[in-house]
Amino acid sequence: MKKHTLIAALFSAVLMLVQQSAAQSTTPQPTAAEQPAQPAAQPEVTGHVLSAETHKSHHTTSVYNSSTGQYSHGGGTSVERDTEIQVGNLVYESSQIHKEVQVGKDYAVNLETDKHGVVKKLDVIVGEKKYTYKITGTREAKSS
Repeated sequence: MKKHTLIAALFSAVLMLVQQSAAQSTTPQPTAAEQPAQPAAQPEVTGHVLSAETHKSHHTTSVYNSSTGQYSHGGGTSVERDTEIQVGNLVYESSQIHKEVQVGKDYAVNLETDKHGVVKKLDVIVGEKKYTYKITGTREAKSS
């Protein structure tokens, strides 16, 4: 399953690069007089925030001491954070939550890939601020 997800992510990244290069080659470049004073950096990709959840889990541990023949017990609480953002037909998973990024809304996003074309970071732009998510997993979106 992970191979299919990796292949889908690579295909998506290559397709996006091909579309961008085709758009740049067919768009006439404005002259110096036609260029705006400050070019607006508008990301072309939109992401939809599917979920942002915090999970707490309690766990116990038992360790057997062979020299005394007794067990020692311990416990703790783990906090897990999960955010899912859908871009196109892929859902990117991250272990980070930003309270400014709201579930159910669409935001402009920038995808940062490694040298193999795999998405490693996803930036969500909210107004003038950028919130970075480190990608921990990718899957195909469920079709409805």
